[in-house]
Amino acid sequence: TLGPAVWFLNTPHFSLLEDTPGLPQRTLAVFNLQDDERSFSLSPAKLRLPEAEYVATDVWSLATGPLAAFRRFTLPGRSSRLLALSPKTSRPQILDANMKIEALEASGREMRIGIAYGGDLTLVLSRKPAAVRLDGRAVKAQVRRGVGNHVLELRLPSASQVALRFA
Repeated sequence: TLGPAVWFLNTPHFSLLEDTPGLPQRTLAVFNLQDDERSFSLSPAKLRLPEAEYVATDVWSLATGPLAAFRRFTLPGRSSRLLALSPKTSRPQILDANMKIEALEASGREMRIGIAYGGDLTLVLSRKPAAVRLDGRAVKAQVRRGVGNHVLELRLPSASQVALRFA
């Protein structure tokens, strides 16, 4: 046997925080280990998620769209898909990140994010932040419009706290 074709984690791939508002509820990996194209179907129930609307963020392309678009899809032979799944909500959310998030406090229009180490941080956000603070100091971060999201990029000198305020 080639192993399971679909597997998921009950956390974001970038954090050990489980069931944390403001972070994805699942990381989903879909593998086609065969040579030929293969069809897959997904639903919240199959992923042990409460029945609701969800968005999926492709970890490699950083594009975000409705999970419903993946109810039925195909993958070419010898390929895979890695998705971060988040509930659809009007509250600001981190849809994906490239660095380990150790802590998240989200309330209303603000988020305080504990980042585990320094480097070039990329956060995929559901909403565009109005202000960014790094370890308590206001900073200019690059924020661009992504596909169904906003992508924030910021250089961190070391483990840091990033605070975001949304309009």
